[in-house]
Amino acid sequence: MSGGQFASTPSLKTGLFSTTADYPPYVRPVLATVMLVAVVYYAVMSFHWPLVWDGTVLHYINFLIAHGFVPYRDVHDMNMPGAYLLDSWQMHIFGPGDVAWRFYEYFLIGCLLAAMMVIALPYDWLAGLVAGVLFTVVHAAEGPINSAQRDEAMTVLLLAGYALLFQSLRTRRPLLLLPFGVVMGLAIGVKPTVGPLVVLLGLIALYVLWKRGEPMLASFLYTVGGIMLPVAIILYYLLHQHALRDFLDLSSRLTPYYAGLMKEPLSFLLTALIPHGLHIVLLAGVVLAVLNWNWVRDWERWALLLGVAGGAFSFLVQGKGYTYQRYPFVAFALLWVAIEFTRALRRRDWVRWAGLAVLLFCALRVVAFLPHIHRSDGSEDAYMRALEGDLNALGGTRALQGQVQCLDMVDGCLGALYHLDLVQNTGFTGDTLFFVRDHAPAVEFYRRIFWDDVHRAPPRVFVLSDEWFNWPRGFDKVDHWPEFAEYLNKRYTLSETRRFKDSAYRIYLLKQ
Repeated sequence: MSGGQFASTPSLKTGLFSTTADYPPYVRPVLATVMLVAVVYYAVMSFHWPLVWDGTVLHYINFLIAHGFVPYRDVHDMNMPGAYLLDSWQMHIFGPGDVAWRFYEYFLIGCLLAAMMVIALPYDWLAGLVAGVLFTVVHAAEGPINSAQRDEAMTVLLLAGYALLFQSLRTRRPLLLLPFGVVMGLAIGVKPTVGPLVVLLGLIALYVLWKRGEPMLASFLYTVGGIMLPVAIILYYLLHQHALRDFLDLSSRLTPYYAGLMKEPLSFLLTALIPHGLHIVLLAGVVLAVLNWNWVRDWERWALLLGVAGGAFSFLVQGKGYTYQRYPFVAFALLWVAIEFTRALRRRDWVRWAGLAVLLFCALRVVAFLPHIHRSDGSEDAYMRALEGDLNALGGTRALQGQVQCLDMVDGCLGALYHLDLVQNTGFTGDTLFFVRDHAPAVEFYRRIFWDDVHRAPPRVFVLSDEWFNWPRGFDKVDHWPEFAEYLNKRYTLSETRRFKDSAYRIYLLKQ
């Protein structure tokens, strides 16, 4: 393998491969039709999904910031500024409601499909479509809670960056490295766990230019300049909010504590890395990659493999095992193997038929996932709708502004306040730090802040969810902060208890 070969633009005219994919009649249109129908089916079936879970938290945090709360000082949340900015831009572009959230999700899926097809273009754009639709149906089967998650947006940014980088080096247009740097910088701003992937990918690009004997300075400056743009935007955001020092303090205090919570063992994480139903697809891709031996001369294939490794690293280093945290790995792995399937069709031996069989199997897997796409029955937002009614009965927005405090995480209390345009009593958007079994300096620090806040201006209403981070559900979670449990029982009266399919809440009213 010579350096020049490795640094060349991917070609289909090598070794055992012909210039075009050799599909039997009607296979290509059938595959494309199945994929497109699956995407439309998902859009139709999910159109009425409500805004729930982490989406409501980010929306509500931006709502509080818009009402004068300072991020990282008044709002004690460990999400990165990039996550706030993406959510804020989404609300400004698509709108603030549930339907707008759906259109944002469809926009992300559309960008993901387009980026994958651009990346796969020299091999076969159909590979990008197959990989993108497989990712979509796996994602759709996980329901509304993972819709437009931070890791999904980050995955789309990474894929867009790959598409821009590949097109820049394919067409020898260094200017494309400027938007490449921008989207990669935004991805890091959402979750820094992909930082190593971005750095290594940039080094691969410089190596390719060096091997080609092409100038590197302009490409380097465009890339660095692109990355610095979102860095500058985030820095301006923090300075404008007078929150830079608070962000640094919270990042050194709260983020390490949260990162250590609910850490799953490596054996569990490795098992959870691959979604159910994709093991055969990925294994077949690895086998065909070995048989398609000449891919080792293709730098793009190595770059995609780096994306697979970077996605796995991001999932493992977070350590929580949440399904949405594996999205970068799943997306790059599916794209990598789908390209192998289409490359196998250019062989002139039995491997061609193996590639065709696996592609058809992918179509069957897509069809098999469709019945599992969640059909909303209203249970996801039953908590929110019931609480909205209860709060309206207590006077609604006019009487309760600044007078409600949620003791919840993602069950729906913040979503109810968001729908009612109610500013909360404090900036605590979750009770993870309050009711814990093992004390830590971060717990004592934030408990003290919360204690001072509610004593300085006691809310009229406490909403207590039975959700308990990392432990079985139960309202007795408050007993793990005895001082607060005593305060709640002494100063407040239990007014209402409501139970739902997977959640419950209680309303406590301040005694007169």
